[in-house]
Amino acid sequence: MQKKQAKVFAGLLSMSLAVSLMTPLQGVSGQAARRKIALSKKSVTMTVGQKKTIRIKNAKGKRIKWSIKKKSIASYKKSGKYAVKLTAKKKGTTTLTCKVKNGRWKSYRCKVKVKKAALVRTPEATNDAAKITKNPSSTAVVTASSVPTETPKNGQDATQEPEKTPTATPTVKPTATPTAKPTATPTVKPTATPTVKPTATPTATPAGEFVEKTYLSTGFEDGTDGFTGRGAAKVAVTSGGRSGNCLSVTGRTSTWNGAELNVTDSIVKGAEYSISVWVKQTSGSDKTMKLSGNLAVSGQDDSYPTIKDNTTVPSGSWVELKGTYTVPASFTKLTFYVEGPSDTFDFLVDDVTIKQISAGKEPYNPESLTSIKAAYNGIFERMGNVLSYNTSWNNGYQMQSDETMKFVKHHFNSFTLENELKPEQILSAWSGTISVSEAKKLGYVIPDDYTESTVAKLNFDNVDKILEIANQYGLQMRGHVMQWHQQTAPRFFHKGYDTSNGTVTKDVMDARLEFYIRTVMKHVMDKEKSLTGKAGTLVYCWDITNEYTHRTNKPSDTTWVDVYGDMGLKPTYVKKAYEIAYDELKQYGLQADITLFYNDYNEYDVADEIVELINYINEGEEAKICGGIGMQSHITVNYPSLEKYGTAVDKFLATGLQVQVTELDIGIEDGQTEEDLANHYSDIMKLLISKQENRDKSVNARGITGVTVWGLYDTISWRKPTSCLLFGSGLDDPKAAFYSFIDAASK
Repeated sequence: MQKKQAKVFAGLLSMSLAVSLMTPLQGVSGQAARRKIALSKKSVTMTVGQKKTIRIKNAKGKRIKWSIKKKSIASYKKSGKYAVKLTAKKKGTTTLTCKVKNGRWKSYRCKVKVKKAALVRTPEATNDAAKITKNPSSTAVVTASSVPTETPKNGQDATQEPEKTPTATPTVKPTATPTAKPTATPTVKPTATPTVKPTATPTATPAGEFVEKTYLSTGFEDGTDGFTGRGAAKVAVTSGGRSGNCLSVTGRTSTWNGAELNVTDSIVKGAEYSISVWVKQTSGSDKTMKLSGNLAVSGQDDSYPTIKDNTTVPSGSWVELKGTYTVPASFTKLTFYVEGPSDTFDFLVDDVTIKQISAGKEPYNPESLTSIKAAYNGIFERMGNVLSYNTSWNNGYQMQSDETMKFVKHHFNSFTLENELKPEQILSAWSGTISVSEAKKLGYVIPDDYTESTVAKLNFDNVDKILEIANQYGLQMRGHVMQWHQQTAPRFFHKGYDTSNGTVTKDVMDARLEFYIRTVMKHVMDKEKSLTGKAGTLVYCWDITNEYTHRTNKPSDTTWVDVYGDMGLKPTYVKKAYEIAYDELKQYGLQADITLFYNDYNEYDVADEIVELINYINEGEEAKICGGIGMQSHITVNYPSLEKYGTAVDKFLATGLQVQVTELDIGIEDGQTEEDLANHYSDIMKLLISKQENRDKSVNARGITGVTVWGLYDTISWRKPTSCLLFGSGLDDPKAAFYSFIDAASK
């Protein structure tokens, strides 16, 4: 259809031009609709305090959304429907984004660079708007006055920025010799005394320049000034300070006990502070002391930053402990405290000074960036990321952080758990075993052919908390994973669930497989019902089997192959797993709503094997019990080629099953740049969009139903050295890859 229209347009172009010349007012609205939407500026440079207006052109009648990345550097106010007025706040660089819905949402960006305002000397006493040299030269000189020509009204800023910035250089080059002889004497005599007397010294600090502020200065003359004992320590005001009173610290039983000041409610987030504390001890020998902090961030373990490291304090002498500390932009608790490292001696504290030495930083606002899920709305049903609730290796407490979850909610509508739903976690060895009768009381599903007297006790503590959080933030989850040759507790395959015994028979393992899959799925669906009133509302699909084509044993592990042997591409236990899971969905009437997936890596190398395996799983069944194929897509800029990757997508779409990109990350190698990464993310996403839009819908009705990025930012990625994700050092560090990822969704 589009090609035919292009040919018609080309054939009528000359006629259209002729008609437009004859009737210039005819078809104006149509011409306007074809004009390119764009911002009035793609980049601006401003000084602190300056204001500039940015407009979106040719967007009449369209939905408009404005946002800015770093509001501490520049902010905006709407100026009508199609413009905003920027205000430069402090030195730095940020990005203004205008999102326009023209069929689909598309983003238009303006880079905003803010410079410090130049220091302006107090002008000579004059009320002239400009001072003109008496003898003209080859260059015209215009000196703008900074003195207001009229007294500001109440509430009006005397230094208010004009609507338009004066042109620094005349737009017309002056002639070397004036064409007319200048008047020797001005026609209007300037007022000798200005109507408003200029202030010799500015009453306010120029915008953008931070003035050091004293947060606390105390010699404990009027009490403890907020200091309390930390741990077992007790504090009290006493005499014998450097000058007057001081604070005594006694009763310490541990090295971390000492004098503590809680600053949580009054400290400026993101600001840097200078902290000085004088200490004295009289133990009779030299001691070392230090100045520390106790920081708590939602979803993370407490940390204890060192402000001033161990410092020798001779007995009987006052010694200053001094250091600086930058307060995080987001935290739940912050205290400063004095401690002693090795033993529990008493000590004195005096002359505490805490000064703010830099401006604060606003906590990151996730809505300052274009939403990934919004950008891909109407293309893919779900956009997701990977999360952890309670793992330590990758700072994996993301789901316990409100800041992180707000970020996830803004960008995604789906997530996959890193570890917490894997068999290793659910079947953890420390959970032990319980009797069959006890298991039934707990709601476990025990099959009729289960012949053992005990079952493995399953650990659902984290799973339940995760489902509660998913419901709280309105997110859905991929259930990952039921059956895998890795990260499955070895005891699952041994007699009595004890690795000191031999492996069980195939029949016993079949019964264990059914017990496990049914019990886990039932528990999740029952929990969903208790939270939302309906099962199947939070977990929208399940990875039943993971990476079967790469089945191998670690020498130290026992896996499915040890029990069943290598069954090639017709593994009975894999087919049985899908039959069990599908039947469990039927018990809840959810078989048409929740899809069972097969998930694999290097899928572009083993595409034919994956298709053969899935055909075996679905062979002879009442329906396609395996209804989806997961392409992990842990790739690099160099491999696979777009052609090779696209061929795999085509093969999977041809099965008629749903296809999802389940674990996307793209690594760069030596000599490659962030720009290379951004370009490849764009190429991959454009390829997926093309495959989705151009698929044979009579063969595959839904096509590609989701894309999941495998990691929030590089520093917590399992592929950290390859700089493989959309964000760099944290949630507030979008890379070029993020913007190319977003832009790929725009036609």
